Amino acid sequence: MIDVRSREEFVMKHIRGALNIPHHDLEFHKDFLMGKDIIIYCNTEYRSAIAKDKLATMGIEARVLTLAEQ
Repeated sequence: MIDVRSREEFVMKHIRGALNIPHHDLEFHKDFLMGKDIIIYCNTEYRSAIAKDKLATMGIEARVLTLAEQ
C-alpha cells in the first residue's frame, strides 16, 4: 500500500504499514514497483488518480483505495 501524499502529511497520519511515495516521486521508484500488487491512496482521491495514471504510463497497474474503504 502506497500513500501518495507529501511526506509531511504522511508523518502526521497514515495507514499502518503503508509506504510513502509522493505521486511526483513515483518515476524514481519504477523498478521497485514493477511486478507488485499496488494499492494507492491519499486523503481526497485526487492525488491517487494522478498516481494511478502515472503508474499506468510506466506499465504498472494499481488500484485506488477509496475514501469509503479507508
